Amino acid sequence: MTGKPALEPLRVYVGVNSAEGPERAALALAELLRIGAFERTLLVIATPTGTGWIDPAAMAPIEMLQRGDVASVSVQYSYLPSWLSLFTQPESGLTTSRAVFDAVYGYWRAIPVEKRPKLILLALALAR
Repeated sequence: MTGKPALEPLRVYVGVNSAEGPERAALALAELLRIGAFERTLLVIATPTGTGWIDPAAMAPIEMLQRGDVASVSVQYSYLPSWLSLFTQPESGLTTSRAVFDAVYGYWRAIPVEKRPKLILLALALAR
């Protein structure tokens, strides 16, 4: 889009059936490591809606401005829309999001400052 060379963005998504609750965070971190996500300039932790949806209008500008030099991770926490999940599984979104943040941030902090990617959070789900 910019007329300059670009990379293919790296995207990690862990679905609700992949593991139980916060164990999905360990799968997400393992996949980030496998694909070299921590070698990109920018790393995005994206909290999805309950059903796992990430708004493309939120991610596309980030990926374009970084010319693809970005990795993102998102972990689904429910089959239900966020508002229903808050009533039926009030802790699932918070527990999953916290586990993903702790796993990714914990690894990220161990990387020397001059070698780690910038880290941003993108929250889309309803929260308490």
